[in-house]
Amino acid sequence: MASSPTKRISYPQRLFLWLLGYSLLLVGCFVFFQYNREKDFKTIEVNSQLQLINRFIITQLNEGKEINEIAHNEFHPFDNLRISVLDSSGRIIFDNSLDSLPHMNHSGREEIREASGKGSGYAVHRHSESTGETYFYSATKGDDGIIVRTAIPYSVSLNSLLKADYGFLWIMGAVTLLMCVLGYFATRRVGQHIIRLNRFAEKAERGVRVSDIE
Repeated sequence: MASSPTKRISYPQRLFLWLLGYSLLLVGCFVFFQYNREKDFKTIEVNSQLQLINRFIITQLNEGKEINEIAHNEFHPFDNLRISVLDSSGRIIFDNSLDSLPHMNHSGREEIREASGKGSGYAVHRHSESTGETYFYSATKGDDGIIVRTAIPYSVSLNSLLKADYGFLWIMGAVTLLMCVLGYFATRRVGQHIIRLNRFAEKAERGVRVSDIE
């Protein structure tokens, strides 16, 4: 019993599939870029707020105030803000979240290393050996070499804050669907014209008159 011939995909369908694949690749690259760009923007925004606190504390310290006398809760929205002061060698000389200061040197920490070299630095997600919690760290170096570091616990609220907004995914999904619908009709029409041109060329080779072509 003869097997039925395999159904070939028509040229308009192949053209549509090619356009669909190209569109999905283009949209996928854009979504990936936009998602990471938005996460980076939110990370920088949180770091900027912590940097303002750090500079305020450094200014107050330079004016001769004690660290415990500095009121900083009035101009930031963070709860459980951890404040550390380190000397130029990377040793902690104050930490409001610890009963006793650790003896380990912190100069190798990412945010401290960046602050020592560039004036400021941050670490998005790092576990603290001193408290056992995970923090978002931001450090700023003063003119005298003292480094002020603030940190907020990496809680559910902070995790939600740093997440990218998924609203643009729905927009890109709608745009992709619209592109697919328009692409389907466009490729179908173009494909039909190409098929007619191929038939015209084949009949022209056989000497069929143009007026006889359907």
